[in-house]
Amino acid sequence: MRARGGLVPTLSRIKPGNRLVAIAEDLGVPSTKIPETIRRAQAISQKYNILIATFGHVGDGNVHTTFVCDVRSRDDWNRLKPAAEELVKTCMEMKGTLSAEHGTGLTRAPHIQMQLGPAMDVMRKIKKAMDPDNILNPGKMGLEKGAKTDIYDYFAFKPLIEHPEGLNSYGKAVDDEVLACIHCGFCRLGCPTFSVTQREARNARGRNALAFYLMNGTIEPSRELAEAFYSCTTCQACTYFCPARIKVDEIVEAVRKKMYKAGMVPEPILGLRESIYKTGNIFASAKAERIEIYPPALKEKVKKGQLKAKADTLLFMGCVPSYLDMKMVPSLLKPLDAAGVDYTTLAAEEGCCGFPLFLMGTDEFEEHAKKTAEKIRATGAKELVTPCAGCYKTFKTLYPKFADLGLEVYHSVQYLEKLIKEGKIKFKSNGKQKVTYHDPCDLGRAFQIFEPPRDIIKAIPGVEYVEMVRNRLQARCCGSGGGVQANIPEMAAAMGAERVRDALAVGAEVIVSGCAACKDNLRKGTKAIPKEQRSKLKVMDITELVASSME
Repeated sequence: MRARGGLVPTLSRIKPGNRLVAIAEDLGVPSTKIPETIRRAQAISQKYNILIATFGHVGDGNVHTTFVCDVRSRDDWNRLKPAAEELVKTCMEMKGTLSAEHGTGLTRAPHIQMQLGPAMDVMRKIKKAMDPDNILNPGKMGLEKGAKTDIYDYFAFKPLIEHPEGLNSYGKAVDDEVLACIHCGFCRLGCPTFSVTQREARNARGRNALAFYLMNGTIEPSRELAEAFYSCTTCQACTYFCPARIKVDEIVEAVRKKMYKAGMVPEPILGLRESIYKTGNIFASAKAERIEIYPPALKEKVKKGQLKAKADTLLFMGCVPSYLDMKMVPSLLKPLDAAGVDYTTLAAEEGCCGFPLFLMGTDEFEEHAKKTAEKIRATGAKELVTPCAGCYKTFKTLYPKFADLGLEVYHSVQYLEKLIKEGKIKFKSNGKQKVTYHDPCDLGRAFQIFEPPRDIIKAIPGVEYVEMVRNRLQARCCGSGGGVQANIPEMAAAMGAERVRDALAVGAEVIVSGCAACKDNLRKGTKAIPKEQRSKLKVMDITELVASSME
């Protein structure tokens, strides 16, 4: 049943740039005629060199002969049309029906006369009597007298045939993703913004449809359109609820680039850009304040100019752990010190990794990445460790496209697990506590780093680990990503509250994550839940749990 349920959307993955085209896909024939109908469909497919994927419901004779083609190709459409007409004739020869379950509507209107014959005149008279002004579904079923309809009437793909390169292309790879989406709606189950808004334009399916209309020139950039895309957390949950694995985050990022060029970026997002360029961080805080969270001894070294210029390990703290959180940085340093790790930091010279610049769609990310990479390479480090999931994703996937860091990049979860396995970190019991883990989108779905954090938590004496229902690839997004927390904080908090309720539902006393932004928004989500409902749930980063449980 799972295979059958996901079959239709995955037809778009048979060949890049091709997608399902439902024109003659609802034939119904007597059960005994199913084998012959399938053989005839295969012969028609070979005759016109057009792919026909055949499936359906054997019990009631429903045979879905579904075309798969490149909707931008005039040649494909020219071969598809006669193939569709032969399928219709085949169905009639089998004493079948053109529409077994989906209805006639527009798609089968050109052929309905073939099936109904003189009965069409009776239906037309009824239509005229009931609807003299022809205002009820005009054009449907070919009921207008003397009307001759064609399968290319009301044709959604006409702009793409006339301009195969796309009127407003995002580049072939993203264009193919846009066309692969058949708007089935599976993504609704996973989309965090749809969950709290119930608005179609705040869901992957709706955003993909808008991206298609922008691509074919039906709509133009606007503030309203921009809000649909800048309200996306780019969490990729939709991708893993989608049978075709549509890369919606890449579609969103491509549309944002066009919105940025059109000057339609929301003001709060532009504020992040200004802060990064003026102060080197997203909070517009002074550079010198970046080290205020350092332990006294390390802070003193920085102030006296005694911090190592070079070391084997470079710690890149990130903006949120440095300016917004009081515990993550000291909690990361404690186990590293205990393990004798030779590390240094960029101290006050550390700046934003640039991920927000990439997410907002500006073309300035490349230059920013190159400058940051120079600072990192100057330390001579062999490895970089960061507690920030966003920084980790940026260094691992985005920087290699523009700048070679020349070192291995670790998230703190990976690095702490390594130190534990090497026996350099040992734990004591902090008493019994029920702990659950929230998978950050930039760590979980992006890299499928699922087991290391769970193994760390389970290794701590006294911890009873409980798993939330939605976890790993289908984990619910906390709501902070994609710039949403800055742009629409109230919506971000509502999404955070939904995730906190997932933790409460399994009786968790502590919800642990591996992302500073997740921790911050989960705390806001907790506060959005009435006190009597949230009990005494704690929100922690995994570095804090490790540091507080060390011998």
